Amino acid sequence: MVKIKDLQIQSEVSENPLITIHLKSMLLYGFIVSMEQKHKRFSLRRGAVFTISFVISCGLIFMKISRGFESLAAGATSCATAFLYLSTSITIVNAFFQRARVVKMCTFLHEDINKLMALADEREKKMFAETIKYLRYVTVILWTPSVFAGFIAYADCFYRTIFLPETVFNMPQVLSGEAEPILLFQLFPFGEIYDNFFVGYLGACYALFLGITTIPCWHTFITCLMNYIVIKFQIINKRLKEMDVSSDTVHTFIVN
Repeated sequence: MVKIKDLQIQSEVSENPLITIHLKSMLLYGFIVSMEQKHKRFSLRRGAVFTISFVISCGLIFMKISRGFESLAAGATSCATAFLYLSTSITIVNAFFQRARVVKMCTFLHEDINKLMALADEREKKMFAETIKYLRYVTVILWTPSVFAGFIAYADCFYRTIFLPETVFNMPQVLSGEAEPILLFQLFPFGEIYDNFFVGYLGACYALFLGITTIPCWHTFITCLMNYIVIKFQIINKRLKEMDVSSDTVHTFIVN
């Protein structure tokens, strides 16, 4: 059983520029908690609910796929979404059961970066700043299409709920082909399983929200960890080259 103290992260760690966006997202998600945070147990339970919901959503998308497609475009959309949810579900579930290790890993990253930067010259600081800029650029690049696609789905959903309610609340017409289902019902089978507003409509909105927020956040977090290794070895390699140059200079001076 994981103890709450093992899932607490220090505020200075969450402010590390390499991973600050992602750690703050994890705090909101309930994946981890901060030491200053109140109601820690409630926050962690929220994270457990989100994780379970994400896995269930993944299973429902595959259930939708197993029933066939109305068109090739709908099938391609469903399959692409399904495998995104599947890959993220596997990594999130694995990390969820190893959250204490994630906290330790982020703490180590923060301390290691601080040690590197304590002795950094102007060139190394510039390299670090360029890495941060690159990671934020990648984060925006991956988040923007996800949020934009989610916005289109929500816009379609809300517009048709107001102006074409028969395509949202009359599932028999949708299933018989008399009405076109909203995009949310094309991705998730909520409306086909439960002819119920709260489950069929709000359930699909909730599942889509988890997808457009969790998937890009987790993938860019992994990218940040990879770039931490890259920038660390770039700085070490630079310092070793400078040491070699200094050694050669001293050797030449002694020989002469």
